[in-house]
Amino acid sequence: MEVRELWTQPAWVPVVAGWLHEEWFRHAGLTVAELQEQFLPHGVGAPTLPRTFGGGIAGEVVGAFSLVETPDPESGLPALCLANLFVAPSQRGRGYGTRLCLEAAEEARRWHIPQLGLLTVSHAGFYEALGWQRRGRVPVVSRGVETEAIFMKLGVYI
Repeated sequence: MEVRELWTQPAWVPVVAGWLHEEWFRHAGLTVAELQEQFLPHGVGAPTLPRTFGGGIAGEVVGAFSLVETPDPESGLPALCLANLFVAPSQRGRGYGTRLCLEAAEEARRWHIPQLGLLTVSHAGFYEALGWQRRGRVPVVSRGVETEAIFMKLGVYI
C-alpha cells in the first residue's frame, strides 16, 4: 500500500470525504465540500494540522487517517492524535488499518513527537493489539450521540 498526503492525490479527496462524512461528520452538520476543504494543505515547511493521508492499492484509495491536535485529557496540553481511521468496507480484514496506524506513528516520529494519542468509542481492542495503552475516558459526541471515548496513547519516538 502506498500512503500519501491526501491533497497530493486529487482523485482520492472526494472518495475519502464521502466516507468520513457518512461515517462521522454528517451528524456534526459538516458537508462533504467542507470536509474536502479541510484536506487542502494548511502551510508550507513545518508540519501543520490537521493533515489527512490516504492509502492506496494500484492507484485506488482503500483507507485514510488524519493527524489532528487535541487537548490531552491527562495534561490539558495539545497532543498529536490519530483521528478518522477508516478502511473501505470492501477492503477490511486485509491489514490496511494496521498499515495506516503504523504510518501515522511513523509520521509522528518524523516530526519528533514522542507520543501519539487517539480517542476511540468502539475499537480499543484493535489499537491495544498494536501497542496502544488506555489512559482514561473522555466525554465526546459520536455520530450525534453523547457518549464516552477511551483516550489511548502510543509511544512512537525512539
